[in-house]
Amino acid sequence: DAIFRGLGKGIESELLLDLRLLHQAVFHFWAGEHLQSFTLAWTVLERRISQLWRCRTSEKGYSGGRLNELCEAERYTMSVIIDMLEVATELTSQQTRGLHSLRKSRNKAMHEGRTPTREMALECLHLAIEFTGEHWKDLQFDLETLQAASEN
Repeated sequence: DAIFRGLGKGIESELLLDLRLLHQAVFHFWAGEHLQSFTLAWTVLERRISQLWRCRTSEKGYSGGRLNELCEAERYTMSVIIDMLEVATELTSQQTRGLHSLRKSRNKAMHEGRTPTREMALECLHLAIEFTGEHWKDLQFDLETLQAASEN
């Protein structure tokens, strides 16, 4: 947690939590614990995508009860939110394909007990890092170093 103390100033608490989860995902990946790494990285992705959806919906003028309705997880699945964000040009088609592929892998892991492969965990980490943006760079992690270290 010491790594986050200086970073916490000026960063929203939700993003700080995502960075902590992502940090844990990296260490699980290093340890060869791909299910744990994948699950934590996917959690970050879901949280970031939900936040992006809430921000864009709010920017369109929705507030209060209507905003809450549009952001209810029970009403709009992650699959639907991903597609709506692509239609709104907030996600590229490449990001959308990657997210849907990872979402399906997550469902197989959670509902069928399939362990994600090393490659799936790494892909999930890549996207989670992309969605945390510049803040991740403040932690000074390098994915190429991560990948090389995990192969040893």
